[in-house]
Amino acid sequence: MQRRALLASTSLAFAGFAGCTGFGPDTAPAHTVTVYNVDSEVTREVTVRIENDGGETVFERTATFDAENEADENVPFPESAEPETVFVTVNGTDFERDWPMTDCDGENWAGIEVRIRGGAGSAPSVELGTRCQHVATTPT
Repeated sequence: MQRRALLASTSLAFAGFAGCTGFGPDTAPAHTVTVYNVDSEVTREVTVRIENDGGETVFERTATFDAENEADENVPFPESAEPETVFVTVNGTDFERDWPMTDCDGENWAGIEVRIRGGAGSAPSVELGTRCQHVATTPT
């Protein structure tokens, strides 16, 4: 019985680390995109698209946000993509921002945080922030 308890707790401990570490050469550095619907009483359909300096789309994701789904956090895309421009569409309203400069170093890569504000009856606004963290993806 004690062995089963030990095995169960060990398995849970390792499951908590899933995705946090890369084992072996099958991972690649990644940028991340996080979207926060700050005023969650407003339902919003949000598309974030990122282009490199050649105008190629290197990331695109659409999600619906409301009181039940206030955020989409740490969605990765390859670090080698060299992002240049961030396009955000909120319920049909388009915003364009430059990919922000960061001082990430070592094995930490730049990510962005998109914060959408504006209550019911007001126009949405988009704020772009940065973060540095170590994230890796499995190349396809």
